[in-house]
Amino acid sequence: MNDFCEVEFRLPWGKLRGEFYGQHSKPLIIALHGWLDNAASFRRLAPLLKDYSVLALDLAGHGRSDHRPVGVRYHLVDNVDDVMAVADLMGVSEYVIVAHSMSAGFSPYLAAVDKRVRELVLIEGLGSQSNSAQSAVPTLLRAVQEQKRIPQTRMPLYPGYGEAVAARINVVGRVSEDAARLLCERGLVAVEGGMTWSSDPRLRTTSALRFPEDFIHAFLGALEMPVLLLLGADSAFKVESFYKERIKKVKDLRVLTLAGNHHLHLEQDTVGRVAGEILRFLN
Repeated sequence: MNDFCEVEFRLPWGKLRGEFYGQHSKPLIIALHGWLDNAASFRRLAPLLKDYSVLALDLAGHGRSDHRPVGVRYHLVDNVDDVMAVADLMGVSEYVIVAHSMSAGFSPYLAAVDKRVRELVLIEGLGSQSNSAQSAVPTLLRAVQEQKRIPQTRMPLYPGYGEAVAARINVVGRVSEDAARLLCERGLVAVEGGMTWSSDPRLRTTSALRFPEDFIHAFLGALEMPVLLLLGADSAFKVESFYKERIKKVKDLRVLTLAGNHHLHLEQDTVGRVAGEILRFLN
Protein backbone atom coordinates (compact mmCIF):
# COMPACT_ATOMS: atom_id res chain seq x y z
CA MET A 1 0.00 0.00 0.00
CA ASN A 2 2.97 2.36 0.58
CA ASP A 3 4.66 1.64 -2.76
CA PHE A 4 4.93 5.29 -3.78
CA CYS A 5 7.49 8.06 -3.92
CA GLU A 6 7.14 11.57 -2.53
CA VAL A 7 7.00 14.30 -5.18
CA GLU A 8 7.13 18.09 -5.10
CA PHE A 9 6.10 20.74 -7.61
CA ARG A 10 7.21 24.36 -7.47
CA LEU A 11 4.42 26.73 -8.49
CA PRO A 12 4.57 30.56 -8.56
CA TRP A 13 2.92 30.88 -5.14
CA GLY A 14 4.50 27.87 -3.36
CA LYS A 15 4.96 24.09 -3.44
CA LEU A 16 2.47 21.29 -3.97
CA ARG A 17 3.50 17.86 -2.72
CA GLY A 18 2.06 14.42 -3.22
CA GLU A 19 2.50 10.70 -3.73
CA PHE A 20 3.38 9.09 -7.08
CA TYR A 21 2.51 5.46 -7.79
CA GLY A 22 3.60 3.29 -10.71
CA GLN A 23 5.79 3.98 -13.72
CA HIS A 24 6.06 7.20 -15.72
CA SER A 25 5.69 5.22 -18.95
CA LYS A 26 2.05 4.41 -18.12
CA PRO A 27 -0.91 6.77 -18.73
CA LEU A 28 -1.31 9.30 -15.95
CA ILE A 29 -4.13 9.66 -13.45
CA ILE A 30 -4.11 12.79 -11.29
CA ALA A 31 -6.02 11.98 -8.10
CA LEU A 32 -7.52 14.84 -6.09
CA HIS A 33 -8.82 14.54 -2.55
CA GLY A 34 -11.70 16.01 -0.58
CA TRP A 35 -11.93 18.90 1.87
CA LEU A 36 -9.47 18.59 4.80
CA ASP A 37 -8.18 15.27 3.41
CA ASN A 38 -4.85 14.77 1.65
CA ALA A 39 -3.06 12.56 -0.88
CA ALA A 40 -3.30 9.56 1.47
CA SER A 41 -6.98 9.45 0.52
CA PHE A 42 -5.81 7.33 -2.45
CA ARG A 43 -3.40 5.00 -0.61
CA ARG A 44 -5.71 2.01 -1.12
CA LEU A 45 -7.09 2.89 -4.56
CA ALA A 46 -3.93 3.93 -6.42
CA PRO A 47 -2.10 0.56 -6.23
CA LEU A 48 -5.18 -1.16 -7.69
CA LEU A 49 -5.15 0.99 -10.83
CA LYS A 50 -2.28 -1.05 -12.24
CA ASP A 51 -2.64 0.01 -15.88
CA TYR A 52 -1.88 3.61 -14.89
CA SER A 53 0.56 5.77 -13.01
CA VAL A 54 -1.20 7.76 -10.27
CA LEU A 55 -0.20 11.17 -8.95
CA ALA A 56 -2.13 11.87 -5.73
CA LEU A 57 -1.73 15.55 -4.84
CA ASP A 58 -2.01 17.42 -1.57
CA LEU A 59 -3.97 20.48 -2.68
CA ALA A 60 -2.97 23.92 -1.45
CA GLY A 61 -3.25 24.19 2.33
CA HIS A 62 -3.74 20.43 2.75
CA GLY A 63 -1.43 17.62 3.81
CA ARG A 64 2.22 18.47 3.18
CA SER A 65 1.66 21.16 0.56
CA ASP A 66 2.33 24.82 1.29
CA HIS A 67 -0.39 27.12 2.54
CA ARG A 68 -1.42 29.94 0.26
CA PRO A 69 0.25 33.29 1.02
CA VAL A 70 -0.92 35.32 4.01
CA GLY A 71 -4.01 37.40 3.22
CA VAL A 72 -5.05 35.23 0.27
CA ARG A 73 -8.36 33.38 0.27
CA TYR A 74 -8.92 29.79 -0.76
CA HIS A 75 -11.16 30.06 -3.81
CA LEU A 76 -12.09 26.60 -5.08
CA VAL A 77 -11.43 27.47 -8.73
CA ASP A 78 -7.83 28.43 -7.92
CA ASN A 79 -7.15 24.69 -7.76
CA VAL A 80 -7.81 24.60 -11.52
CA ASP A 81 -4.68 26.70 -12.13
CA ASP A 82 -2.64 24.54 -9.75
CA VAL A 83 -3.57 21.18 -11.28
CA MET A 84 -3.03 22.45 -14.83
CA ALA A 85 0.38 23.78 -13.77
CA VAL A 86 1.29 20.35 -12.36
CA ALA A 87 0.20 18.69 -15.62
CA ASP A 88 2.44 21.17 -17.46
CA LEU A 89 5.39 20.23 -15.25
CA MET A 90 4.67 16.53 -15.79
CA GLY A 91 4.85 17.16 -19.54
CA VAL A 92 1.80 15.06 -20.39
CA SER A 93 -0.31 15.45 -23.51
CA GLU A 94 -3.32 13.82 -21.82
CA TYR A 95 -4.35 12.59 -18.39
CA VAL A 96 -7.28 11.25 -16.38
CA ILE A 97 -8.77 12.98 -13.34
CA VAL A 98 -10.06 10.97 -10.37
CA ALA A 99 -11.57 13.43 -7.90
CA HIS A 100 -13.33 13.00 -4.55
CA SER A 101 -15.87 15.29 -2.85
CA MET A 102 -14.47 18.86 -2.80
CA SER A 103 -12.25 18.05 -5.78
CA ALA A 104 -15.23 16.56 -7.60
CA GLY A 105 -16.63 20.06 -7.09
CA PHE A 106 -13.98 21.91 -9.11
CA SER A 107 -12.73 19.12 -11.42
CA PRO A 108 -15.59 19.57 -13.95
CA TYR A 109 -14.43 23.18 -14.34
CA LEU A 110 -10.85 21.99 -14.84
CA ALA A 111 -11.94 19.38 -17.40
CA ALA A 112 -14.05 21.92 -19.26
CA VAL A 113 -11.04 24.18 -19.93
CA ASP A 114 -8.15 21.69 -20.15
CA LYS A 115 -8.49 19.61 -23.32
CA ARG A 116 -5.79 17.23 -22.05
CA VAL A 117 -8.30 15.61 -19.67
CA ARG A 118 -9.17 12.32 -21.37
CA GLU A 119 -11.70 10.96 -18.87
CA LEU A 120 -13.18 12.32 -15.67
CA VAL A 121 -14.02 10.15 -12.65
CA LEU A 122 -15.97 11.89 -9.88
CA ILE A 123 -16.53 10.29 -6.48
CA GLU A 124 -19.34 11.76 -4.38
CA GLY A 125 -19.58 15.09 -6.17
CA LEU A 126 -20.62 16.81 -9.41
CA GLY A 127 -19.72 20.48 -9.31
CA SER A 128 -19.33 22.80 -6.34
CA GLN A 129 -21.85 24.30 -3.93
CA SER A 130 -23.90 26.97 -5.66
CA ASN A 131 -25.27 30.28 -4.45
CA SER A 132 -28.50 32.09 -5.21
CA ALA A 133 -28.55 35.82 -5.83
CA GLN A 134 -30.45 36.26 -2.56
CA SER A 135 -27.72 34.59 -0.49
CA ALA A 136 -24.72 36.24 -2.18
CA VAL A 137 -24.50 39.28 0.11
CA PRO A 138 -24.85 37.46 3.47
CA THR A 139 -22.40 34.79 2.27
CA LEU A 140 -19.73 37.37 1.48
CA LEU A 141 -20.38 39.20 4.76
CA ARG A 142 -19.90 35.99 6.73
CA ALA A 143 -16.70 35.20 4.81
CA VAL A 144 -15.27 38.65 5.55
CA GLN A 145 -16.07 38.34 9.25
CA GLU A 146 -14.49 34.90 9.45
CA GLN A 147 -11.39 36.07 7.59
CA LYS A 148 -10.83 38.78 10.21
CA ARG A 149 -10.77 36.14 12.95
CA ILE A 150 -8.15 33.95 11.25
CA PRO A 151 -5.11 35.45 13.09
CA GLN A 152 -6.67 34.38 16.41
CA THR A 153 -7.68 30.92 15.15
CA ARG A 154 -5.85 27.91 16.56
CA MET A 155 -6.15 24.39 15.25
CA PRO A 156 -7.18 21.66 17.74
CA LEU A 157 -4.34 20.23 19.81
CA TYR A 158 -4.29 16.51 20.63
CA PRO A 159 -2.06 14.91 23.26
CA GLY A 160 -1.28 12.00 20.96
CA TYR A 161 -1.87 10.30 17.63
CA GLY A 162 -4.72 8.16 18.92
CA GLU A 163 -6.77 11.13 20.03
CA ALA A 164 -6.35 12.79 16.61
CA VAL A 165 -7.46 9.61 14.85
CA ALA A 166 -10.55 9.42 17.08
CA ALA A 167 -11.42 13.02 16.17
CA ARG A 168 -10.92 12.42 12.43
CA ILE A 169 -13.33 9.48 12.37
CA ASN A 170 -16.33 11.85 12.57
CA VAL A 171 -15.15 14.67 10.26
CA VAL A 172 -16.95 15.17 6.89
CA GLY A 173 -18.94 11.96 7.19
CA ARG A 174 -17.93 9.11 9.46
CA VAL A 175 -15.01 6.93 8.31
CA SER A 176 -13.50 3.78 9.79
CA GLU A 177 -10.60 3.99 12.22
CA ASP A 178 -8.40 2.37 9.58
CA ALA A 179 -9.24 5.06 7.01
CA ALA A 180 -8.80 7.82 9.60
CA ARG A 181 -5.32 6.53 10.44
CA LEU A 182 -4.24 6.79 6.81
CA LEU A 183 -5.46 10.38 6.55
CA CYS A 184 -3.88 11.31 9.88
CA GLU A 185 -0.53 9.84 8.86
CA ARG A 186 -0.17 12.56 6.26
CA GLY A 187 -2.33 15.25 7.84
CA LEU A 188 -0.75 15.69 11.28
CA VAL A 189 2.29 17.59 12.51
CA ALA A 190 4.02 17.40 15.89
CA VAL A 191 3.95 20.61 17.93
CA GLU A 192 4.70 21.56 21.50
CA GLY A 193 2.21 19.74 23.69
CA GLY A 194 1.12 17.12 21.18
CA MET A 195 -0.11 16.98 17.59
CA THR A 196 -2.27 19.15 15.35
CA TRP A 197 -3.48 19.29 11.75
CA SER A 198 -1.13 20.52 9.05
CA SER A 199 -4.06 22.00 7.07
CA ASP A 200 -4.50 25.77 6.85
CA PRO A 201 -7.17 27.16 9.24
CA ARG A 202 -8.42 29.35 6.37
CA LEU A 203 -9.81 26.22 4.71
CA ARG A 204 -12.51 26.15 7.39
CA THR A 205 -13.89 29.58 6.54
CA THR A 206 -16.92 30.26 4.35
CA SER A 207 -16.30 30.55 0.62
CA ALA A 208 -16.56 34.22 -0.29
CA LEU A 209 -17.87 33.59 -3.79
CA ARG A 210 -19.82 30.66 -5.25
CA PHE A 211 -21.08 30.08 -8.77
CA PRO A 212 -24.83 30.30 -9.36
CA GLU A 213 -26.40 27.06 -10.55
CA ASP A 214 -26.63 28.12 -14.20
CA PHE A 215 -22.87 28.79 -14.27
CA ILE A 216 -22.26 25.24 -13.02
CA HIS A 217 -24.62 23.89 -15.68
CA ALA A 218 -22.59 25.71 -18.34
CA PHE A 219 -19.36 24.00 -17.25
CA LEU A 220 -21.03 20.60 -17.09
CA GLY A 221 -22.47 21.10 -20.55
CA ALA A 222 -19.00 21.90 -21.88
CA LEU A 223 -17.56 18.50 -20.88
CA GLU A 224 -16.66 16.59 -24.04
CA MET A 225 -14.98 13.56 -22.42
CA PRO A 226 -16.66 10.52 -20.84
CA VAL A 227 -17.56 11.08 -17.18
CA LEU A 228 -18.12 8.51 -14.42
CA LEU A 229 -19.92 9.53 -11.21
CA LEU A 230 -19.58 7.11 -8.30
CA LEU A 231 -21.85 7.49 -5.27
CA GLY A 232 -21.76 5.68 -1.91
CA ALA A 233 -24.99 3.95 -0.93
CA ASP A 234 -24.25 4.61 2.76
CA SER A 235 -22.88 8.13 2.34
CA ALA A 236 -23.96 10.79 4.81
CA PHE A 237 -24.31 13.12 1.82
CA LYS A 238 -27.39 12.17 -0.16
CA VAL A 239 -26.57 14.02 -3.34
CA GLU A 240 -28.68 12.24 -5.98
CA SER A 241 -31.69 14.55 -5.72
CA PHE A 242 -29.53 17.68 -5.69
CA TYR A 243 -27.69 16.53 -8.82
CA LYS A 244 -30.73 15.63 -10.93
CA GLU A 245 -30.56 18.76 -13.08
CA ARG A 246 -26.76 18.71 -13.21
CA ILE A 247 -26.70 15.11 -14.41
CA LYS A 248 -28.88 16.08 -17.39
CA LYS A 249 -26.29 18.61 -18.55
CA VAL A 250 -23.40 16.15 -19.00
CA LYS A 251 -23.27 14.70 -22.52
CA ASP A 252 -21.54 11.39 -21.74
CA LEU A 253 -22.16 10.41 -18.11
CA ARG A 254 -22.43 7.08 -16.32
CA VAL A 255 -23.74 7.13 -12.74
CA LEU A 256 -23.15 4.20 -10.38
CA THR A 257 -24.15 3.81 -6.74
CA LEU A 258 -21.87 1.35 -4.93
CA ALA A 259 -21.73 -0.03 -1.40
CA GLY A 260 -19.82 2.29 0.90
CA ASN A 261 -19.69 5.61 2.69
CA HIS A 262 -18.52 9.04 1.53
CA HIS A 263 -14.95 7.67 1.43
CA LEU A 264 -15.81 4.45 -0.43
CA HIS A 265 -12.53 4.77 -2.40
CA LEU A 266 -10.50 4.62 0.83
CA GLU A 267 -12.31 2.04 2.94
CA GLN A 268 -10.74 -1.41 2.75
CA ASP A 269 -14.00 -3.30 2.22
CA THR A 270 -15.26 -1.13 -0.68
CA VAL A 271 -12.16 0.10 -2.54
CA GLY A 272 -11.87 -3.05 -4.65
CA ARG A 273 -15.25 -2.50 -6.29
CA VAL A 274 -14.44 1.18 -6.83
CA ALA A 275 -11.15 0.29 -8.54
CA GLY A 276 -12.87 -2.32 -10.71
CA GLU A 277 -15.51 0.13 -11.92
CA ILE A 278 -12.92 2.82 -12.65
CA LEU A 279 -10.77 0.43 -14.68
CA ARG A 280 -13.83 -0.85 -16.54
CA PHE A 281 -14.81 2.72 -17.37
CA LEU A 282 -11.31 3.76 -18.48
CA ASN A 283 -10.72 0.66 -20.58
